[in-house]
Amino acid sequence: MIWIDFALLWYASFCLCSILGERVFRWERLALAFILSLALKSLVLFFLVRFGIQPTAIIQIGTSFCVLAMVLIFSVKPDWKGIEQSGESPRLTWITYVCVGVLFLFSMVNSWFFPITESDAIWYHIRGMSFFHEVRFDSEWVVPQLKQYPPFIPLLFTYLIAFKVEFLKIFFPLL
Repeated sequence: MIWIDFALLWYASFCLCSILGERVFRWERLALAFILSLALKSLVLFFLVRFGIQPTAIIQIGTSFCVLAMVLIFSVKPDWKGIEQSGESPRLTWITYVCVGVLFLFSMVNSWFFPITESDAIWYHIRGMSFFHEVRFDSEWVVPQLKQYPPFIPLLFTYLIAFKVEFLKIFFPLL
């Protein structure tokens, strides 16, 4: 069910990226849609928790379907011929590949020197469970912790908890 929910939000995000990005390559549009779908999911979860509604799987799929319906109803169709032909420069394509590669290398270096430790991941999981079960942001025992950690990641943990997704450990083979 989590794949259905994520596919609904991803397609809504892809439509938005296609409409708003005139000179965006196809692969860039796919990546932007992925990031935008995570942002939309955390925004939906934020409002559900803020209004005291437990974000169960059925409610999340319903809100994702509503987001997709609003995007399809209220959006203007893009001119696909103009979009595809405007960005077919091989030089610009290689510049894009190099920039994305450099950003990927920077992110790997960042995760190497500043990893999310297991205690941080446990905290994100616990905070996600409290968002899911308590359905509020003002719990007394976590106010100091909320000042240290942003709520975006625990909201995504809430998303995984709602759909009963098991967690995987990720190890770097060179550590």
